[in-house]
Amino acid sequence: MTSIPLGERQPVDIGAIEKDLAALWKQPLGGDSQRAQITRSCVMTLIAVVSGQREANEVTSAIIQMTDRFPNRTIVIDAQPESGGESLEAWAQVSCQVPAAGSTQICCEQIAIEARGAGVGRVPGAVLPLLVPDVPVVVWWPRSAPLGTPLFERLNAMADRVIIDSALIDEPEGQIGGLLAKFGKGRAISDLAWGRLTPWRELTAQFFDTPSAVSHLSEITDVAVHYRSRPDGTVDRLQPLLFIGWLASKLGWRTAECAECNRDTSMKLQRPDGGMVRVSLAAIPGDLRHDEQIEGVVMHCDHASYQISREGERADGVIVATREGELAPLRRVVHLEQVDLLKLLAEELRQFGRDLGYEQALGAAAAMVA
Repeated sequence: MTSIPLGERQPVDIGAIEKDLAALWKQPLGGDSQRAQITRSCVMTLIAVVSGQREANEVTSAIIQMTDRFPNRTIVIDAQPESGGESLEAWAQVSCQVPAAGSTQICCEQIAIEARGAGVGRVPGAVLPLLVPDVPVVVWWPRSAPLGTPLFERLNAMADRVIIDSALIDEPEGQIGGLLAKFGKGRAISDLAWGRLTPWRELTAQFFDTPSAVSHLSEITDVAVHYRSRPDGTVDRLQPLLFIGWLASKLGWRTAECAECNRDTSMKLQRPDGGMVRVSLAAIPGDLRHDEQIEGVVMHCDHASYQISREGERADGVIVATREGELAPLRRVVHLEQVDLLKLLAEELRQFGRDLGYEQALGAAAAMVA
Protein backbone atom coordinates (compact mmCIF):
# COMPACT_ATOMS: atom_id res chain seq x y z
CA MET A 1 0.00 0.00 0.00
CA THR A 2 1.36 3.43 -0.98
CA SER A 3 2.06 6.03 1.70
CA ILE A 4 2.35 9.78 1.14
CA PRO A 5 3.57 12.36 3.66
CA LEU A 6 1.54 15.14 5.19
CA GLY A 7 4.38 17.64 5.03
CA GLU A 8 8.07 16.83 5.17
CA ARG A 9 9.93 14.88 7.85
CA GLN A 10 11.17 17.60 10.22
CA PRO A 11 13.67 17.78 13.06
CA VAL A 12 11.83 18.66 16.25
CA ASP A 13 12.62 19.73 19.77
CA ILE A 14 12.45 16.68 22.06
CA GLY A 15 10.48 18.72 24.59
CA ALA A 16 8.00 20.07 22.07
CA ILE A 17 7.17 17.10 19.86
CA GLU A 18 3.42 17.26 20.49
CA LYS A 19 3.35 20.92 19.46
CA ASP A 20 5.32 20.20 16.31
CA LEU A 21 3.06 17.27 15.42
CA ALA A 22 0.01 19.51 15.76
CA ALA A 23 1.61 21.88 13.25
CA LEU A 24 2.29 19.01 10.85
CA TRP A 25 -1.39 18.05 10.85
CA LYS A 26 -2.20 21.50 9.47
CA GLN A 27 0.00 21.06 6.39
CA PRO A 28 -1.48 20.08 3.01
CA LEU A 29 -1.46 16.41 2.03
CA GLY A 30 1.50 15.58 -0.24
CA GLY A 31 2.07 19.29 -0.84
CA ASP A 32 -1.35 19.69 -2.50
CA SER A 33 -2.89 23.02 -1.61
CA GLN A 34 -6.33 21.44 -1.98
CA ARG A 35 -6.32 19.55 1.31
CA ALA A 36 -7.96 16.11 1.02
CA GLN A 37 -10.40 14.78 3.56
CA ILE A 38 -8.33 12.74 6.00
CA THR A 39 -9.00 10.83 9.21
CA ARG A 40 -6.64 10.94 12.16
CA SER A 41 -6.75 7.58 13.90
CA CYS A 42 -4.76 5.79 16.59
CA VAL A 43 -5.49 2.47 18.29
CA MET A 44 -2.07 2.05 19.93
CA THR A 45 1.32 3.56 20.57
CA LEU A 46 3.87 1.32 18.85
CA ILE A 47 7.48 1.73 20.01
CA ALA A 48 10.22 -0.03 18.02
CA VAL A 49 13.83 -0.08 19.19
CA VAL A 50 16.50 -0.49 16.51
CA SER A 51 20.21 0.05 15.99
CA GLY A 52 21.21 1.92 12.85
CA GLN A 53 19.46 3.93 10.16
CA ARG A 54 19.00 1.00 7.77
CA GLU A 55 17.12 -1.00 10.39
CA ALA A 56 15.11 2.09 11.34
CA ASN A 57 14.02 2.57 7.71
CA GLU A 58 13.06 -1.12 7.34
CA VAL A 59 11.00 -1.11 10.53
CA THR A 60 9.29 2.20 9.72
CA SER A 61 8.37 0.93 6.25
CA ALA A 62 6.91 -2.29 7.69
CA ILE A 63 4.81 -0.40 10.22
CA ILE A 64 3.51 2.07 7.64
CA GLN A 65 2.28 -0.84 5.50
CA MET A 66 0.01 -1.87 8.38
CA THR A 67 -1.43 1.58 9.06
CA ASP A 68 -4.79 0.75 7.50
CA ARG A 69 -5.22 -2.25 9.86
CA PHE A 70 -3.50 -0.89 12.95
CA PRO A 71 -3.47 2.93 12.89
CA ASN A 72 -0.96 4.01 15.50
CA ARG A 73 1.51 6.56 16.70
CA THR A 74 4.88 5.05 15.84
CA ILE A 75 7.99 5.88 17.85
CA VAL A 76 11.14 4.38 16.29
CA ILE A 77 14.15 4.63 18.59
CA ASP A 78 17.61 4.26 17.07
CA ALA A 79 19.62 3.57 20.23
CA GLN A 80 23.39 3.11 20.07
CA PRO A 81 24.78 3.24 23.62
CA GLU A 82 28.27 2.23 22.48
CA SER A 83 28.69 5.45 20.46
CA GLY A 84 30.87 8.13 21.93
CA GLY A 85 29.56 11.38 23.34
CA GLU A 86 25.94 12.09 24.20
CA SER A 87 23.15 13.10 21.85
CA LEU A 88 19.38 12.83 21.67
CA GLU A 89 17.59 14.08 18.55
CA ALA A 90 14.11 13.63 17.13
CA TRP A 91 12.20 13.95 13.86
CA ALA A 92 8.46 13.82 13.21
CA GLN A 93 6.24 13.17 10.23
CA VAL A 94 2.61 12.40 9.47
CA SER A 95 1.99 9.78 6.75
CA CYS A 96 -1.24 8.86 5.01
CA GLN A 97 -2.17 5.69 3.15
CA VAL A 98 -3.54 6.08 -0.36
CA PRO A 99 -7.00 4.54 0.14
CA ALA A 100 -8.99 2.26 -2.10
CA ALA A 101 -11.88 3.88 -3.90
CA GLY A 102 -14.59 4.80 -1.46
CA SER A 103 -12.40 4.16 1.61
CA THR A 104 -11.44 6.63 4.29
CA GLN A 105 -7.91 7.99 4.18
CA ILE A 106 -6.09 7.08 7.41
CA CYS A 107 -3.15 9.18 8.57
CA CYS A 108 -0.77 8.38 11.42
CA GLU A 109 2.21 9.93 13.15
CA GLN A 110 5.79 8.72 13.03
CA ILE A 111 8.36 9.95 15.53
CA ALA A 112 12.02 9.03 15.11
CA ILE A 113 14.39 9.35 18.05
CA GLU A 114 18.13 8.96 17.60
CA ALA A 115 20.14 8.42 20.79
CA ARG A 116 23.88 8.07 21.04
CA GLY A 117 26.16 7.25 23.97
CA ALA A 118 24.87 8.52 27.30
CA GLY A 119 21.86 10.01 25.50
CA VAL A 120 20.31 6.52 25.44
CA GLY A 121 19.67 6.87 29.15
CA ARG A 122 17.40 9.85 28.48
CA VAL A 123 15.20 7.96 25.98
CA PRO A 124 12.55 6.57 28.40
CA GLY A 125 11.96 10.02 29.87
CA ALA A 126 11.52 11.47 26.38
CA VAL A 127 9.14 8.69 25.31
CA LEU A 128 6.84 8.70 28.33
CA PRO A 129 4.99 11.96 27.53
CA LEU A 130 4.56 10.83 23.91
CA LEU A 131 2.34 7.85 24.77
CA VAL A 132 -1.18 8.36 23.46
CA PRO A 133 -3.64 8.26 26.37
CA ASP A 134 -6.23 5.48 26.70
CA VAL A 135 -4.78 3.16 24.04
CA PRO A 136 -2.42 0.20 24.51
CA VAL A 137 1.34 0.62 24.37
CA VAL A 138 3.28 -2.01 22.40
CA VAL A 139 7.08 -2.19 22.56
CA TRP A 140 8.71 -4.13 19.72
CA TRP A 141 12.33 -5.27 19.66
CA PRO A 142 12.76 -6.21 15.96
CA ARG A 143 16.27 -7.60 16.22
CA SER A 144 17.96 -8.38 19.51
CA ALA A 145 16.32 -7.83 22.88
CA PRO A 146 18.97 -6.56 25.33
CA LEU A 147 17.57 -8.31 28.38
CA GLY A 148 18.63 -6.76 31.67
CA THR A 149 19.67 -3.38 30.26
CA PRO A 150 18.10 -0.20 31.71
CA LEU A 151 16.60 0.71 28.31
CA PHE A 152 14.95 -2.70 27.96
CA GLU A 153 13.56 -2.62 31.49
CA ARG A 154 12.30 0.96 31.46
CA LEU A 155 10.63 0.88 28.04
CA ASN A 156 8.98 -2.46 28.75
CA ALA A 157 7.64 -1.06 32.02
CA MET A 158 5.49 1.31 29.91
CA ALA A 159 4.11 -1.48 27.74
CA ASP A 160 0.91 -3.49 27.74
CA ARG A 161 2.55 -5.91 25.29
CA VAL A 162 6.20 -6.58 24.48
CA ILE A 163 7.11 -8.21 21.15
CA ILE A 164 10.48 -9.94 20.80
CA ASP A 165 12.07 -12.40 18.38
CA SER A 166 13.80 -14.99 20.53
CA ALA A 167 15.44 -16.44 17.40
CA LEU A 168 17.62 -13.32 17.34
CA ILE A 169 18.53 -13.19 21.04
CA ASP A 170 22.13 -14.01 21.90
CA GLU A 171 22.34 -17.39 23.67
CA PRO A 172 18.54 -17.79 23.69
CA GLU A 173 18.47 -21.02 25.72
CA GLY A 174 20.08 -19.27 28.65
CA GLN A 175 17.50 -16.47 28.42
CA ILE A 176 14.37 -18.63 28.62
CA GLY A 177 14.13 -18.46 32.39
CA GLY A 178 14.72 -14.72 32.33
CA LEU A 179 11.90 -14.19 29.84
CA LEU A 180 9.51 -16.07 32.10
CA ALA A 181 10.59 -14.09 35.16
CA LYS A 182 10.17 -10.73 33.42
CA PHE A 183 6.86 -11.32 31.70
CA GLY A 184 5.13 -13.99 33.71
CA LYS A 185 3.54 -11.53 36.13
CA GLY A 186 0.85 -9.91 34.02
CA ARG A 187 2.56 -8.09 31.14
CA ALA A 188 1.83 -9.76 27.81
CA ILE A 189 4.73 -11.06 25.74
CA SER A 190 4.71 -12.04 22.08
CA ASP A 191 7.50 -13.92 20.33
CA LEU A 192 7.85 -13.94 16.55
CA ALA A 193 9.76 -17.23 16.81
CA TRP A 194 6.59 -18.75 18.30
CA GLY A 195 4.59 -17.35 15.39
CA ARG A 196 6.90 -19.08 12.91
CA LEU A 197 6.00 -22.38 14.57
CA THR A 198 2.27 -21.92 13.95
CA PRO A 199 2.16 -23.85 10.61
CA TRP A 200 4.08 -26.75 12.21
CA ARG A 201 1.81 -26.81 15.26
CA GLU A 202 -1.30 -26.72 13.08
CA LEU A 203 -0.11 -29.62 10.91
CA THR A 204 0.79 -31.61 14.01
CA ALA A 205 -2.61 -31.01 15.58
CA GLN A 206 -4.34 -32.14 12.38
CA PHE A 207 -2.91 -35.64 12.83
CA PHE A 208 -5.22 -36.07 15.80
CA ASP A 209 -8.44 -34.62 14.42
CA THR A 210 -10.10 -38.06 14.19
CA PRO A 211 -11.40 -40.03 17.22
CA SER A 212 -9.23 -43.02 16.30
CA ALA A 213 -6.08 -40.89 16.38
CA VAL A 214 -6.86 -39.03 19.62
CA SER A 215 -6.19 -42.15 21.69
CA HIS A 216 -2.62 -42.24 20.37
CA LEU A 217 -1.82 -38.90 21.99
CA SER A 218 -1.51 -40.58 25.38
CA GLU A 219 0.68 -43.34 23.93
CA ILE A 220 3.46 -41.36 22.26
CA THR A 221 6.86 -42.87 23.05
CA ASP A 222 9.28 -41.00 20.76
CA VAL A 223 9.50 -37.52 19.26
CA ALA A 224 12.32 -36.41 16.96
CA VAL A 225 12.77 -32.84 15.71
CA HIS A 226 15.23 -32.01 12.94
CA TYR A 227 16.28 -28.38 12.69
CA ARG A 228 18.82 -26.17 10.95
CA SER A 229 21.66 -24.47 12.76
CA ARG A 230 22.29 -20.75 12.32
CA PRO A 231 24.19 -19.56 9.23
CA ASP A 232 27.34 -19.02 11.33
CA GLY A 233 27.20 -22.66 12.44
CA THR A 234 25.85 -21.90 15.92
CA VAL A 235 23.46 -24.56 17.20
CA ASP A 236 20.36 -22.81 18.47
CA ARG A 237 17.68 -25.18 19.81
CA LEU A 238 15.12 -22.59 20.84
CA GLN A 239 12.46 -23.27 18.17
CA PRO A 240 12.73 -27.08 18.55
CA LEU A 241 12.53 -26.65 22.33
CA LEU A 242 9.46 -24.43 21.99
CA PHE A 243 7.84 -27.07 19.77
CA ILE A 244 8.56 -29.84 22.30
CA GLY A 245 7.49 -27.48 25.09
CA TRP A 246 4.17 -26.97 23.31
CA LEU A 247 3.60 -30.75 23.10
CA ALA A 248 4.65 -31.20 26.72
CA SER A 249 2.39 -28.42 28.02
CA LYS A 250 -0.63 -29.72 26.10
CA LEU A 251 -0.12 -33.40 26.95
CA GLY A 252 1.05 -33.03 30.53
CA TRP A 253 4.60 -34.30 30.01
CA ARG A 254 7.18 -33.50 32.67
CA THR A 255 10.97 -33.49 32.53
CA ALA A 256 12.46 -36.78 33.77
CA GLU A 257 15.93 -37.88 34.79
CA CYS A 258 17.95 -39.52 32.03
CA ALA A 259 21.48 -40.60 32.89
CA GLU A 260 22.22 -41.87 29.39
CA CYS A 261 20.91 -38.77 27.59
CA ASN A 262 23.13 -36.18 25.94
CA ARG A 263 21.54 -32.91 27.02
CA ASP A 264 22.35 -31.29 23.68
CA THR A 265 20.61 -33.91 21.57
CA SER A 266 18.26 -36.00 23.71
CA MET A 267 16.11 -36.03 26.82
CA LYS A 268 13.27 -37.92 28.45
CA LEU A 269 9.84 -36.67 29.43
CA GLN A 270 7.30 -38.49 31.57
CA ARG A 271 3.67 -38.85 30.51
CA PRO A 272 0.84 -38.49 33.06
CA ASP A 273 0.41 -42.29 33.04
CA GLY A 274 4.06 -42.75 34.02
CA GLY A 275 5.24 -43.83 30.57
CA MET A 276 8.32 -42.23 29.06
CA VAL A 277 8.74 -40.15 25.92
CA ARG A 278 12.19 -40.14 24.33
CA VAL A 279 12.98 -36.80 22.67
CA SER A 280 15.79 -36.28 20.16
CA LEU A 281 16.90 -33.00 18.63
CA ALA A 282 19.06 -33.29 15.51
CA ALA A 283 20.82 -30.24 14.05
CA ILE A 284 21.28 -29.98 10.28
CA PRO A 285 23.97 -27.62 8.93
CA GLY A 286 22.91 -25.18 6.26
CA ASP A 287 21.19 -21.87 5.67
CA LEU A 288 17.97 -21.07 7.48
CA ARG A 289 14.81 -20.79 5.36
CA HIS A 290 12.99 -17.55 6.14
CA ASP A 291 14.26 -17.72 9.76
CA GLU A 292 12.50 -21.06 10.17
CA GLN A 293 14.63 -23.63 11.94
CA ILE A 294 12.48 -26.75 11.94
CA GLU A 295 12.98 -29.15 9.03
CA GLY A 296 11.03 -32.18 10.20
CA VAL A 297 9.06 -33.79 13.04
CA VAL A 298 8.54 -37.51 13.66
CA MET A 299 6.32 -38.97 16.41
CA HIS A 300 5.95 -42.65 17.27
CA CYS A 301 3.68 -44.68 19.52
CA ASP A 302 3.21 -48.46 19.72
CA HIS A 303 0.71 -48.69 16.88
CA ALA A 304 1.17 -45.50 14.87
CA SER A 305 3.67 -43.00 13.54
CA TYR A 306 3.30 -39.44 12.28
CA GLN A 307 5.83 -37.49 10.24
CA ILE A 308 6.21 -34.02 8.72
CA SER A 309 9.29 -33.36 6.59
CA ARG A 310 10.44 -30.84 4.03
CA GLU A 311 9.93 -31.81 0.40
CA GLY A 312 13.46 -31.58 -0.93
CA GLU A 313 14.71 -28.00 -1.15
CA ARG A 314 11.24 -26.49 -1.37
CA ALA A 315 10.62 -23.96 1.36
CA ASP A 316 6.84 -23.99 0.91
CA GLY A 317 6.11 -27.72 0.76
CA VAL A 318 6.19 -30.56 3.29
CA ILE A 319 5.41 -34.25 3.15
CA VAL A 320 2.88 -35.39 5.74
CA ALA A 321 2.90 -39.14 6.41
CA THR A 322 0.68 -41.21 8.72
CA ARG A 323 0.71 -44.88 9.70
CA GLU A 324 -1.99 -46.16 12.06
CA GLY A 325 -2.37 -49.84 12.98
CA GLU A 326 -3.17 -52.11 10.05
CA LEU A 327 -4.40 -49.27 7.87
CA ALA A 328 -2.52 -48.46 4.69
CA PRO A 329 0.04 -45.68 5.23
CA LEU A 330 -1.04 -42.25 4.03
CA ARG A 331 1.33 -39.78 2.41
CA ARG A 332 0.56 -36.38 0.93
CA VAL A 333 2.31 -33.14 0.01
CA VAL A 334 1.00 -30.08 1.84
CA HIS A 335 1.66 -26.39 1.27
CA LEU A 336 3.50 -24.87 4.22
CA GLU A 337 2.57 -21.23 4.64
CA GLN A 338 5.52 -18.85 4.48
CA VAL A 339 5.02 -16.43 7.35
CA ASP A 340 6.86 -13.19 6.63
CA LEU A 341 7.57 -10.36 9.05
CA LEU A 342 4.41 -8.40 8.25
CA LYS A 343 2.17 -11.43 8.83
CA LEU A 344 3.96 -12.30 12.07
CA LEU A 345 3.76 -8.77 13.40
CA ALA A 346 0.13 -8.30 12.35
CA GLU A 347 -0.87 -11.51 14.12
CA GLU A 348 0.76 -10.35 17.34
CA LEU A 349 -0.81 -6.89 17.14
CA ARG A 350 -4.24 -8.54 16.95
CA GLN A 351 -3.65 -10.22 20.30
CA PHE A 352 -5.39 -8.97 23.40
CA GLY A 353 -4.11 -10.16 26.74
CA ARG A 354 -1.48 -12.78 27.42
CA ASP A 355 -0.66 -15.68 25.09
CA LEU A 356 -0.95 -18.45 27.66
CA GLY A 357 -0.13 -21.14 25.10
CA TYR A 358 3.23 -19.53 24.43
CA GLU A 359 3.93 -18.93 28.11
CA GLN A 360 3.17 -22.56 28.94
CA ALA A 361 5.37 -23.82 26.11
CA LEU A 362 8.16 -21.48 27.22
CA GLY A 363 7.82 -22.74 30.78
CA ALA A 364 8.06 -26.36 29.66
CA ALA A 365 11.09 -25.53 27.50
CA ALA A 366 12.75 -23.76 30.42
CA ALA A 367 12.30 -26.87 32.58
CA MET A 368 14.04 -28.97 29.92
CA VAL A 369 17.20 -26.84 29.92
CA ALA A 370 17.28 -26.01 33.63
